[in-house]
Amino acid sequence: MTINGQAISLAQALQYLQRSGQLDTIVSEIASQHLLSQELQSRTDLEIGVTELEESVRDFRNRNQLQEASAFEQWLTNSGLSYTAFINQISEALKLKKLRVAVSEQNVTSYFAEKHTALDEFKLTYVVTTEKEKAEEFRSRMDAGQANFDDIARECVNEALFNHSDTVSFKKESVRRAQIRPELQAVLEGAVANSIVGPVEIDQGWWVIKVEEVIEAQLEGGLKQQLETEFFKQWLNQKIQQAPIAFAMT
Repeated sequence: MTINGQAISLAQALQYLQRSGQLDTIVSEIASQHLLSQELQSRTDLEIGVTELEESVRDFRNRNQLQEASAFEQWLTNSGLSYTAFINQISEALKLKKLRVAVSEQNVTSYFAEKHTALDEFKLTYVVTTEKEKAEEFRSRMDAGQANFDDIARECVNEALFNHSDTVSFKKESVRRAQIRPELQAVLEGAVANSIVGPVEIDQGWWVIKVEEVIEAQLEGGLKQQLETEFFKQWLNQKIQQAPIAFAMT
């Protein structure tokens, strides 16, 4: 590399990266890519069949609106890829996906068997007020059948928007059971869909909570991919930590 005509040696580049605090990140990334490349080359259980490869190529072109040959050719040119290089990228991505499953499958299955209740998803709606009396009034009206939770929520939204009040607020969230804030863990224990909880004092406010839905965790879809990714990262980090890394510069 040259800057303003002056050559920058590898040693200088590494010194600059170390000075900026980025060297460890870059070295870790280089190590991970190298170790993954070695792993993909050495394993015989990651072979990609012709049909699998063709389906993946077709899916890629459909997702990116590259069904037309001319559009696909233009995309290859713009990306600086030959068709062979593109196929190699798709093949490597498929192998990497298989590797992720292979190295994480046992841990994912064991973890889910032990922790699946902590992975249940709660869809929650909160009405929050800074005034205890107002929160108690909300709950009293609901218990007496004078208003339901959605009525109260609309009142809070209108008060916050039109009266510019900062004493009430309204929000929704979806959260795994293990991620529920500690103050709510106990009161939501055993809660079922459409149940009302509170008022509960949290962060100097009073919360009335509607449990919209409780979704039992299933080892599939996004949750399965998330767990696979987490255990795969652990596996790769362990590989990096066990690999001696040294610089040889002249």
